[in-house]
Amino acid sequence: MNFQERLKTQTLLMDGAFGTYCSRKQGRRGVSYELLNLTDPGLVEGIHREYLAAGADAVKTNTFGATPDALGRRLEEVLTAACGNAVFLCVKLLLQGCHIFLHFLSLL
Repeated sequence: MNFQERLKTQTLLMDGAFGTYCSRKQGRRGVSYELLNLTDPGLVEGIHREYLAAGADAVKTNTFGATPDALGRRLEEVLTAACGNAVFLCVKLLLQGCHIFLHFLSLL
């Protein structure tokens, strides 16, 4: 069953408010949490795992604030790392025997 077919029959829960949750865990505000995809991918993975453990059916990349104005020349680097982190987590979960539904969403 592909993603669109699944949406016709199921409601999927996704993660959300990644930056807000991260700021509570880190105790820092006013920083680019998208840069954590580069500087602390383990923290990003841990938060994704927490969302999945809480019942999320899917997680998105940590890229809500990843804009040219916010990240400048590092935008492509951050986006690449964020996608890589998400794929790496999915592969790890599959190798651990988890049955997950993997589909990339792109918001253009």
